[in-house]
Amino acid sequence: MIQIGIDKRCADVITVDAKSYVMKGHDGKITKKGQTLRGRNSEAFLNGLKDVFIKHIFDKNPQACVEHYEGIRRKIAQRRLKPEDIQQKAQLNISLEEYRRKIEAGANKSAVYELALNATDKRYQKGDQIRYYVCDPGDETVTIRGKQVTRKRKVNKSESSMMIEDYCYDYDVDHYILRLDKATKILILVYGLEKFKELFPTIKIRKEDTDKLDKRETKLRAVKTLIDGDLQ
Repeated sequence: MIQIGIDKRCADVITVDAKSYVMKGHDGKITKKGQTLRGRNSEAFLNGLKDVFIKHIFDKNPQACVEHYEGIRRKIAQRRLKPEDIQQKAQLNISLEEYRRKIEAGANKSAVYELALNATDKRYQKGDQIRYYVCDPGDETVTIRGKQVTRKRKVNKSESSMMIEDYCYDYDVDHYILRLDKATKILILVYGLEKFKELFPTIKIRKEDTDKLDKRETKLRAVKTLIDGDLQ
């Protein structure tokens, strides 16, 4: 964890990347800067996650981060999340006709626009907002190497999303645990890869995660070089 104390301006600083950091004032006030620390269209159960992590980092209590993560994970697995916890909101930025033309031209399908197209209770237009969640797609039985195997259906998000009005505690547990894991991976940039693996052994680390860490270190070294040059 790269953490710098600045006596006059603030009590403590946590750097997440070269452009994102958190400052804690001598009065205890927390100030966040940078796009990495902002989230758009996040589900409510993730909205306060970074703030909780920040508090525990400043308190030098990484185990509390783990306990908070595990508490949310249990709620997801037990399907205790409410509609307002998991819903996502998206605005239709183009008309449904324009969307159809894009699909005919080979573009990937969008969950939001597919829901709007298939809606029977309302005719959606450009500018309307859709509230939706990802539903459990159920199981399927397939033949693999001559044996029948029952497994979770493999479908795109555009096929398994549902309007939040149809919510019936049937959300895709795996999907929302992955969402939680992805949000928690911001701690890799704070604690470093090895410490993160120690704290969160169940979270899978992908190449894109290590790539982000490498880019962060490169940018921070570049910033440090510039600062050192200015001070000389």
